[in-house]
Amino acid sequence: MKVVRPWLALFDGDIVTAQNMVLCEAKTAVYKPTSDGDDATKALWDSQHTAAMGLEELVDLFRRAHRRR
Repeated sequence: MKVVRPWLALFDGDIVTAQNMVLCEAKTAVYKPTSDGDDATKALWDSQHTAAMGLEELVDLFRRAHRRR
């Protein structure tokens, strides 16, 4: 059974960036957006995060966003 929902609709790019910063700090990693992928990642997130999707598509969106950063 495939559940399709707008899982990420409430999470704009600012929330995702803030969460990423907190996770990096917890691991004493440096958080720094890359100039090469930051704009492309924001555009990807903004265009996709409100869409209804299954969990496989949700994981794929995270994977694509991670690779662009």
